[in-house]
Amino acid sequence: MDTRLGQVIGSIADVSQAAFIPGQHIQDHIMLAYELIRGYSAKNGTPRCMIQMDIKKAYDSVEWTAMEDIMAELSIPNKFINGTMVMIKIVSYRILEKIGRRKNFQYHAKYEKIGIINLSFADDHLVFVKGDITFVKMLMTGLQTFSDSTGLEVNPAKCKVYFGYVEEEAKQDIIRATTFEEGELPFKYLGIPLTSKKITVQHCLGLIEKIVGRIMHRSFRLLSFAGRTQLIQSVLFSTSNYWIQSLPMPKKVIKIIEVICHSYLWAGTEVITRKSPVSWQKLCTPKKKGGLNIIDLHEWNKFFLAKNLWNLSGKADSLWI
Repeated sequence: MDTRLGQVIGSIADVSQAAFIPGQHIQDHIMLAYELIRGYSAKNGTPRCMIQMDIKKAYDSVEWTAMEDIMAELSIPNKFINGTMVMIKIVSYRILEKIGRRKNFQYHAKYEKIGIINLSFADDHLVFVKGDITFVKMLMTGLQTFSDSTGLEVNPAKCKVYFGYVEEEAKQDIIRATTFEEGELPFKYLGIPLTSKKITVQHCLGLIEKIVGRIMHRSFRLLSFAGRTQLIQSVLFSTSNYWIQSLPMPKKVIKIIEVICHSYLWAGTEVITRKSPVSWQKLCTPKKKGGLNIIDLHEWNKFFLAKNLWNLSGKADSLWI
């Protein structure tokens, strides 16, 4: 029995290692997804279909460390405990990839060269296929096989299907086959709004509201000037850094964020005021030059865009490249 268990654990580890992509980052998924939906609002092109999927995961309601401790208290062998935790935490399933290897299967546009049907990071899943009922049914059959073998079921109420260049009759056939509602762009993937057009201020309202909500929290109302400076530094970096690494942020969005932070720094309120003796640009300079060394979002965004361009020319192993 121990030998058989060891073989199972070994095979699980092999699957996990095979599914790992060296140098893969969350921004890889965001930028690749962004590229794939760029043409979804165009009038002509190859029919394509994208499914935003939610999977019911029973173990999400259980604390993993608590489960591990309970098994240890029950004197369950360590080899079994370790194998169970591997299956829960890092196991990868390759059923969709098997569908892609079928000769008669047709990929989503731009996806055939890299041979990937889905993008999955944490609990966010996107599945791509050609916008044809035949191939969508093949995909749904694969998902059913996945559910039967793992016990993890798709939650239709939280799934959406998006179409590009698909005629209305074909759309309705796909909707009936999947039982998923048709979604509208933009939508959020990994916390970032994905749109087929240029990102606008409207798409970034969530980011602006999050920054305002953090700096205007009631527990921070009585901070000193130095405290407000430190809070702005922390909030600007932690909240906006994730966005500006992935997208070319509209200048108007950055300006709104700067004006809100500027008003809060000098007046302790989000209400925009002009009573500020020092310009924001001056505050973003190093302390040795008379500033407060606050992050300049314009420059930070340009830095990451330049970094992405550099990666395009020198990192061929990256998923999105």
